[in-house]
Amino acid sequence: MNSFSKPEYPEFKPFLALIFFGYICAFFLQIGSRIDIFRTVRLEFSLALVLLIVAFTYNSRIKYPPSKIAGLIGVYLFFVVIQIPLSMDVSYSYDMFVDRFLKFSVMAIFIAKFVDNPKMVLVFLAGYLLSCFKMGEEGFVGNITGSMVWQNQGVMRLHGSTRMYAHPNSFAGMALGTMPFIYYLYPLYGKHIKIFLLIMLVFAINIVIFSASRTGYVGFFMLAMFVFWHSQYKNRFILITILAAIPAIMFMPEQYVGRFSSIFTGKEAEGRSTEARLTIIQNALAVFAKHPLGVGVAAFPVARERYYGLRQDTHNLYLEVATNLGIQGLIVFLLLFWAVAKGYSRLRSKLHLQIEAMQSLPDPPEGEARTELQQHKKNLKLYLAVCCAVYMYLMLRLVLGIFGHDLYEIYWWIVLGFLFSLQKLNFIAEKITANYQQMSNGEIATL
Repeated sequence: MNSFSKPEYPEFKPFLALIFFGYICAFFLQIGSRIDIFRTVRLEFSLALVLLIVAFTYNSRIKYPPSKIAGLIGVYLFFVVIQIPLSMDVSYSYDMFVDRFLKFSVMAIFIAKFVDNPKMVLVFLAGYLLSCFKMGEEGFVGNITGSMVWQNQGVMRLHGSTRMYAHPNSFAGMALGTMPFIYYLYPLYGKHIKIFLLIMLVFAINIVIFSASRTGYVGFFMLAMFVFWHSQYKNRFILITILAAIPAIMFMPEQYVGRFSSIFTGKEAEGRSTEARLTIIQNALAVFAKHPLGVGVAAFPVARERYYGLRQDTHNLYLEVATNLGIQGLIVFLLLFWAVAKGYSRLRSKLHLQIEAMQSLPDPPEGEARTELQQHKKNLKLYLAVCCAVYMYLMLRLVLGIFGHDLYEIYWWIVLGFLFSLQKLNFIAEKITANYQQMSNGEIATL
């Protein structure tokens, strides 16, 4: 692609898009566990296998510059892999590595490889948000009927309908993860999509409140502060928050108000989970002091049982990394996601600059050229919205990591996959933007 050719994205392939969409829905909704025929044919595995074959055999005609974080990812993977044979329980670590680490990592490969044009961005968003919408609807109905609510730690708590999000904390985390996408995508679309996103927000708030997850409450507060910090209308935001909070507090059942207040008071209905978490932290620090190079992939519960007769995991992402992968793994993990956060910040700045540049250009006369220019502007706004949403999603997961052991979850692979994807999309978009600027200046006319 030389400077005098029309820059273009890779071709959109409808059949590949359908398989990719199907895999996303099958993964997040765990369709194989819901429908017997799909369990029999191993739908999720079959779709993943097809996508992997395509991913490793498909070569794009576009040569993208190498990503600056690829080396850090390689080092991180090395430190994970070596903790399998060095584990305190090799068999258990191997199973966890295959069942969770490898299985989830293919999502990053698929996003990075296939989300390389605007339509494929929409395919992923459609699959992900529709899946979360369905789980949110199930949580809403399950809360009303009581079919998904039962007592845990002295509180009636809403549980998820899939194994991945069955625990109230995980269910709340899933709901919180949709909110950045709702917030940033809402301004881009018309009435029908706005209604869909608002209903989805209601479902998400229902899950956060009635899961009675204190981690979820903290995450929601963090998201509210993030929105407030970036809002141009801070006074209006405060007023709306107060008006919404008053009836919410008045009509919220007392047990959930008490659950929220226990974050600050430490007083719980039953279960003494706060005290248990402090004990876990002490045990984790002690295990880390004994094994500074790590006890193995997902092997902290094994080590804790050996030393203390207890098997609960760390309930803290950073202690999980430190105990599992050692000091070297913790350093690389922190460096990797610091670099990822910087990468998203740079992309956000580049996309902002392109949008400003395009807004300063005069629109061509009615016709194909005008339509293409308007579409490019829409694409840039979509990329920026996704970039900001995934960045907020990353910050949310890093904060929630203070309260949960999430190292072997899907979140990190979504974030990594989209960083590569958005870098590729931005690479083409910058060429298209430069092309329009050159045309506007009268230097060349290629369209």
